[in-house]
Amino acid sequence: MNLNHPFLTPALTALVFAGPAFAQSDDCTAPPAAALGANAYDNTAASTTGFDGGGGCSATIGADQFFTFTAPADGSYNIDTCGTSYDTILSVHFGGDCLATCLASNDDSSCGLQSSVQVPLLTGDVILVQVGGYMANAGPGTLNIAAAPPPPANDDCSTPSAAVLGANAFDNTSATSTTPAGLCTPTVIGNDMFYTFVVPADDNYAFDTIGTTYDSEISVSLGADCAAVCIGSDDANGAGNDVVTVVGALTGQTYLIRVGGWQDGVNGPGGVLNISVPPPPPANDDCSTPDTTTLVGTGSFAVDSTRALTSGFDGGGAPCNNGQNGAPETDVFFEWVATADGTFIFDTIGSSYNTLLSVHAGSGCAATCLGSDDNGGGGIDALVSVDGIVMGSTYLVQVGNWTAGAAGGPGTINITEDVPILNPGNGHYYRVVNTDLSWTDARTAAEASTYQGLPGHLVTIEDQAEMDFLINNLNWDRPWTGGFQDVNDPNYAEPAGGWVWTTGEPFAFTNWVAGEPNDNPVGENYIELLRGLPGSSTAEGGWNDTLDVNPTAHSYIVEYDGGGSPITILCDPASNHFQGDYVKLDGSSFGSGNGSDLNISAVDGPIDGFGFVLVSPDGSANLAIFNGVLCLGSPQGRYNPQIATNQGLPQLNSIGQFDASGILQNLFGNATSTGGAGFDVPTELPFSPAGQTIGSGDTLYFQVWYRDQLVTPGDTANFSNMIEVQF
Repeated sequence: MNLNHPFLTPALTALVFAGPAFAQSDDCTAPPAAALGANAYDNTAASTTGFDGGGGCSATIGADQFFTFTAPADGSYNIDTCGTSYDTILSVHFGGDCLATCLASNDDSSCGLQSSVQVPLLTGDVILVQVGGYMANAGPGTLNIAAAPPPPANDDCSTPSAAVLGANAFDNTSATSTTPAGLCTPTVIGNDMFYTFVVPADDNYAFDTIGTTYDSEISVSLGADCAAVCIGSDDANGAGNDVVTVVGALTGQTYLIRVGGWQDGVNGPGGVLNISVPPPPPANDDCSTPDTTTLVGTGSFAVDSTRALTSGFDGGGAPCNNGQNGAPETDVFFEWVATADGTFIFDTIGSSYNTLLSVHAGSGCAATCLGSDDNGGGGIDALVSVDGIVMGSTYLVQVGNWTAGAAGGPGTINITEDVPILNPGNGHYYRVVNTDLSWTDARTAAEASTYQGLPGHLVTIEDQAEMDFLINNLNWDRPWTGGFQDVNDPNYAEPAGGWVWTTGEPFAFTNWVAGEPNDNPVGENYIELLRGLPGSSTAEGGWNDTLDVNPTAHSYIVEYDGGGSPITILCDPASNHFQGDYVKLDGSSFGSGNGSDLNISAVDGPIDGFGFVLVSPDGSANLAIFNGVLCLGSPQGRYNPQIATNQGLPQLNSIGQFDASGILQNLFGNATSTGGAGFDVPTELPFSPAGQTIGSGDTLYFQVWYRDQLVTPGDTANFSNMIEVQF
C-alpha cells in the first residue's frame, strides 16, 4: 500500500466519536478492534511480550496489550494515551497481527508521561496498536484514536513560510516528522515545520523557541529550501527551549528555520519562533581585548560569559585545546598580574554552568598555554594549579563552557595562593604540585620522568604519622573529609561494586607500607593520592608501582620544598634594654595555621613595655637608632595600628605588651582568635602600595620595635634581634 497517498483528512473530522470499552488482548495473534475515539483498556494483568514489530519500535513496553485499527478514510491519525493516569509507552505497526512491522513508537509526549504518535493511512489500512506501561506501570487506561487535521502548508522544506523579526507563533499539532537531507541531520525534529527569514541588515541574529509550551527543538540552515546548508541546531540551551545564534549574517541572505518537538508526538498550538538581534558580546570576548580590571590579587571574582561567542583560542595547543570543539566554548578573557612568586590555584567553583578553564603565560593573543581543566574542582567546576608564577608577570585567564555549542552564563573565578604547609614533626614544607594526571594502568619510565623535573624534593613517606599529616593538612582541590585505605593492609576490603564517592566526600587510598620508602629506580619518588569524582568508582589505586585507575579519578603529586629550619637568627645579640636583657625572636616558628603560617615569638622583653613587628625584604642594614640597632633595610613595613587603618586590614596590627615573664602578648586578637603570645604574620604585607602579599619562595626579615624605659626621664626605644624567614 502507498503510505504517501495524499491525505483526505477533511472527510475524517466528522468520524471522531467515543468508542466503547472492548475485550483485552495480551498477545499480537488475535487482537480486538479499536475504534475512533476513546477506547478504555486495563493492562493490570497483562504480560510483557517484548514485541517490537521487527525492530525500530520499543521492545520494553511493560504489561503490553494489542489492538487493531482499520482506517475509515485516507489521512493522518493521532493515536495517544493522553488522560491515562500512569506513565505509558505506545507503538504502532503496519498490519493486523504478529507479522505487523513497526511504523512509530513513543514514550513521553506533549501530554506528559503519556504517549502519542501520528501515522498516515489509506482507507482500509490496518494497523496493530501496542500499548502498555513504562517499566512496571499498569492499570486502567485510555487509548485515543482521532483523525488528524491536514498538515500545515509549511510542513515540508520545499514550502516554507516567511518569518519576521520578533515572535512568530506556530502550531505543529498536525505537522508530520521529516528528516530532510542536509538540514542539520541526523537530528530528528518531531512534527517539524519550516520558515524562511531574509536578513534585513548585516548583524548577528538569534533564533529561539523560548516561550514554547512544550519541549522544542530548532535548527537553522543557510538557504531558502531543502538544499539549505546546516548552520546549527539546538535542543536544550534555552532552559527547555532552544537557541541558535548566527554570527555575521549579511543583508539579503536567506535562512531556513526548522522548528518542532524534541521527538515525535511532542506538539501543540503553543509554539513560538523568536528572531532577534542579540546584544553584542562582552568586551572581553576575544583574547585581543581581555578584561584587565576584574582579577586583582587573590579572592573570588564574579564573571559572566552569557553573551560570549567562541573564540577558538588555545594558547598554542595542548593542554588548552581540550574542549569538545577544541578550546573553551563561548569564552571570555581576563588578565591577572601575579602578586607573588609561587604556586597559584585558579578554579571556577560556584559557577552556574559546566566550565572549562585555561591559564596562559603572557598577555593578549600572544599568551601561551600553561594549563587547562574541565572538572578538577569537582562536578562541573574546573581547577588549574600553576607552578612557577612570577610576581609582577601577566597571565591570561580564559573561561568558557565545556560543551560544544552551549551558552555561557554567570560564573566565578577563584584565585588562591598555594602556600606550603609545615609539618612540625620533621620541619618539611609540603604542597600539592600537580593534579589530574592522566594515565590508565602501569606508569612508564617516560611518564615518571615528567615528575623528576618538578621543583623541590618529591615526598618519601616513612611512617603513618607522615601519611596522616599529608592527608589532613594539604591544600587539595576540595576539603579532605574522607579517610584512606592501605591496599596492602591484610584488613583492606573493597566494598561490593568498588568505592563510590559523593559530592564533598573525596576518598583517598594508597598502597603505602610502613617503613618502605617509595624510591622506585625510575625516579617516581613521590606520593600519589587518588580521588574519585562524585558518583564515580575505582577498583584500587596506589603510588610508585602499578595502578588500576578509573579514568574519572583524580590523582595528585605532593612535594616538600626543603627540610630543616627555614628561620635564621641574625643581628644577635641585640642591644640590652633597661632591665638588663635583650629581646629575642629565636622561638618564632611555622605552624600557626593563620595567614602565612608564621608566628613571631618575642621573649625576654621589658615587663609592661609595648612593641610591634617590622618587616623588610632587605636585612643588610646596620643603623644605630635609639638604644638599639635597626638591621632592616628598605622598604620597611610596620604592623601597627596606623598601617592597619590605612589598608583596612586589622590583621596588620601587631601591637602587643610584654607580660610579667617578658613574653610579648598580642593585644588585638591577631595571634589567635582571642589574642595570644607573639604575632601571626598575615599573607598581606604592610607595604605601600597596598595589596602586596607573601609568596612561596619569598625571603623576608623581621624585627620587633619596643619601648625601652630608662631610669633617666623620658621614653626611648630599642630593637630585638632579627630573623630571616624563607617562605
